[in-house]
Amino acid sequence: MNPLRNGWDKYQLIRSRFINNFYFSGRVAVEIVPDVGGNEITFGDQTIYMGLALIAFSAEMALLRRAGVDASDARRLVKELLDGIEELERQANSRFGSSDANPDGLFARDDITGPTDPRLGGRFTTVNSDWQHPEKENASPSGDQVFGLMMGLHSVVKLSGDDTFVQQSRGISSRLFEYARRTDFILQLPNGNPTRRGSDMRWLASLANGLNKAITGVDRFRDSHIRIEGFPIPLNAVAALWSDSTTPATIAELAGRTLHVPIINKDFELNSSALHLLLMALSASEVWTQGDLELVAMRCHHHLSAMLYADDHGTLPRAFDVAAIDQILDACPDGGPRAGLNPASGWAHDDRWIRCTDIFKPNKGNAAYNGLDWLVLCNCRRLVSGEVGVE
Repeated sequence: MNPLRNGWDKYQLIRSRFINNFYFSGRVAVEIVPDVGGNEITFGDQTIYMGLALIAFSAEMALLRRAGVDASDARRLVKELLDGIEELERQANSRFGSSDANPDGLFARDDITGPTDPRLGGRFTTVNSDWQHPEKENASPSGDQVFGLMMGLHSVVKLSGDDTFVQQSRGISSRLFEYARRTDFILQLPNGNPTRRGSDMRWLASLANGLNKAITGVDRFRDSHIRIEGFPIPLNAVAALWSDSTTPATIAELAGRTLHVPIINKDFELNSSALHLLLMALSASEVWTQGDLELVAMRCHHHLSAMLYADDHGTLPRAFDVAAIDQILDACPDGGPRAGLNPASGWAHDDRWIRCTDIFKPNKGNAAYNGLDWLVLCNCRRLVSGEVGVE
């Protein structure tokens, strides 16, 4: 019996492709490039993809549970991913010289050591991973990595239906947020230096608190602050930016350009990655109305955030219908996303959501991508539409 109607066979194909080729004991690769001399694999932004995998498979747990079908394999994957986050925390303590032997919120982007890493089974002659370059601190976290993991943890709490996973996710989220909070939302290594890239989370500090609150039920807004020129500033000033009724239209207008944040006196580039994490964080909050979020989401081709918002708030998207999502899903071939596809398909890049404003640009080459963007959208479509049953 097929527990999920409409496209179950295609879902299984892309899911199996992900598990067999891009998933390694709780670690997630973004792309594989076949070559005459072997295969090349890349683990770029690995923790963001761990977060997306948590969304995909906690949603799968919810759908299968609703259909009365065994979800043990999805449960296995969620457990490995949650345990993997905690292991990356321990690895970071060792890599960056923390005196704390236990997980404390500082995490490494990945811990893949290279072609001989036993988790890879000797399948790849070339391995690109941040862990291999400690002299560059490439494995240190960034703000988008924190948000990427927390978004996955939010889905586990909301969808998995597993009390053990809920408690583990809340513990991880508390540590991740506390790490950002104790660094005044400019992520640091134990030696006090900022992490190598993307360390400044101040413009999103209030949204990080809101996401952590949605996961843990604990509001740390009043005991959190940002620091400007050495002075602590309450989060109210940042929160006011996002709660301002004019902000959504401003963000939609500035998409692809820069946003000036007066309280910090700094410009932040509203590239596709920044818009992705912004929309995903807002989808789990009450800061924007559905109409406000969909205004920006449609400007950025980010249907996923609108679907997540609808599911989180018990409603349906207003800017599009399920048929529009089916067209997006159908445009991806059964072989999954890969470079060289027709750009109009929207599936020729490494992740439709992280590349939301660039998805229709040509992308040549023969790289194959993990397909989590498709799996997440497919499961969110089923959650929102309620289209679950057995055939």
